[in-house]
Amino acid sequence: MIMENKTDKAKRRGGKLVTDASIQDLFDKLSAPSEEVQLNFCYILALMMLSRKLLVRVDSFQDKMVGKSYLIFEHAKTKKRYIVQDPHLSKEHMMLVQKEVEGTHGEEMRKKGKKL
Repeated sequence: MIMENKTDKAKRRGGKLVTDASIQDLFDKLSAPSEEVQLNFCYILALMMLSRKLLVRVDSFQDKMVGKSYLIFEHAKTKKRYIVQDPHLSKEHMMLVQKEVEGTHGEEMRKKGKKL
């Protein structure tokens, strides 16, 4: 008999490794990032929430004074608005940050005794 871990089982069933509520919780905690790592983390969470239709992209703008661009999202249910800086990550960097998001949150959930 071959043993499967939770990740393999979730993939086989087509399930999510990280719940929508978990992503929302992390996003709320990081919605005003101050460090590059937090900025990237928040951006990837926003994209994950966008793909799950938890957020809707409303607009974008550029601050020409500092040379940064921002995305404006609105929560689909609560209508709360978020401004997220676009860090212009490469596809490879985005994949690494997304794995970090899933790994970090998975570790946090395990410490709390919850399942992903």
